[in-house]
Amino acid sequence: MVATPINPSVRFSALGDLTVLFVPVIAASTLIPTRAEIDAGTDLSAELMEPPTGFRYVAGDIEMPGLQRVTGTLAGRITFEESSMMLYADRGGDDVSDVMPADTTGYILLMDTGDTPTELMDVWQVKVKTCSRQRSTDAATMWMVQFAFPSGRLPAEKVVIPAAA
Repeated sequence: MVATPINPSVRFSALGDLTVLFVPVIAASTLIPTRAEIDAGTDLSAELMEPPTGFRYVAGDIEMPGLQRVTGTLAGRITFEESSMMLYADRGGDDVSDVMPADTTGYILLMDTGDTPTELMDVWQVKVKTCSRQRSTDAATMWMVQFAFPSGRLPAEKVVIPAAA
């Protein structure tokens, strides 16, 4: 008997298609937004310097020592990686600092292939830790927005993007 091969992937890159939205309210406890909730959000994509960093979680280990030479492990606590994004600052101040100042709560939607109905997105419940200006003499002025995940909930992953109403 031969093992079943995994389906070949259709590969893609975040370049050009990644859409990142900040949505202030999602009513469903499943973290699945409606089209109206998505449309009420703010598209951050054009102001991002690069894709957001972090937005991953990892599980630690719980060691199970015994009287044997090899120590086994169990999956331990899940923690979130430090997550942030860099967005361009506007000379007149009309930028992300108005949308996501410190202590703002809401949701970050990561749409790898754009806001395309029937495609997939991940939904992260967030709280803005800081929104601080980053100045440089050899780069555009930016805002660094850092996020916390206060609900302790894992993101809703592989959520189908709803069609326009």
